[in-house]
Amino acid sequence: MFVSGAAIEVFGVSWMTAMHQEIPEEKLSRVAAYDWFGSVAMVPLATALAGPVESLVGRSQALWGCACLVVLVTGAVLFVPDVRNLTRRTTSTEVLAKVPPASADAESPVGRLG
Repeated sequence: MFVSGAAIEVFGVSWMTAMHQEIPEEKLSRVAAYDWFGSVAMVPLATALAGPVESLVGRSQALWGCACLVVLVTGAVLFVPDVRNLTRRTTSTEVLAKVPPASADAESPVGRLG
């Protein structure tokens, strides 16, 4: 359980980093909502099918089948080149290059406060 928990946390941090890095800020909320929906949408169906599948094929075979399915689906995702080649940006200059510089005559929030 410790190893599983650590692996899930490493995945979670990597996933969130990739989402924040690759998804434009104005679309991040919607993408995160779809991501969460996709993560939990099939849980009720899978839970409903777990008992009948276990009765049909046996507990050990059902667990091994699920384990194989997880490995196969995870391996299939690695065949997508964009997934394999995703790298973390190490500097903020790439992000800052996308932000246009503020004009000198534009009123800043600090100017309005003072």
